[in-house]
Amino acid sequence: MSMGAYLAVSLIGGAMALENRSSLRLMLSQPICSGPIIGLALGSPSDGLLAGLMFQVMFLGYVRLRGGRQPDIPLGGAAAAALYILSLRRLGGAYGGTALFLSLLAGLFVSFGGYLIYRVWERSCLLYTSPSPR
Repeated sequence: MSMGAYLAVSLIGGAMALENRSSLRLMLSQPICSGPIIGLALGSPSDGLLAGLMFQVMFLGYVRLRGGRQPDIPLGGAAAAALYILSLRRLGGAYGGTALFLSLLAGLFVSFGGYLIYRVWERSCLLYTSPSPR
């Protein structure tokens, strides 16, 4: 695996996270769309679609209440698709189900990790932007 493929996956994941937070909202950042895009970058769009579809299904019933932040679903979906494709190449097709499960689990950790990092960033910015008490 060349370093260019890792760079392409990283750039696509970053673009998907940026698109998710922008006002344009083309929904390309959703895992069902970003999975095949990651798959195209890695040469296996059908495996990317499978991982993206499974990751999307896990968050179908997620509803944000009272303006709460949601987990970083685009970044987790991109990570799950990339890990699934790369692990299939390394392990072969015999462990496909296990590779899918572990890549989806890793994608969940990335999603919630992105959520926690964003919350810490948000709170640290409040220290500098909130008016000082008199």
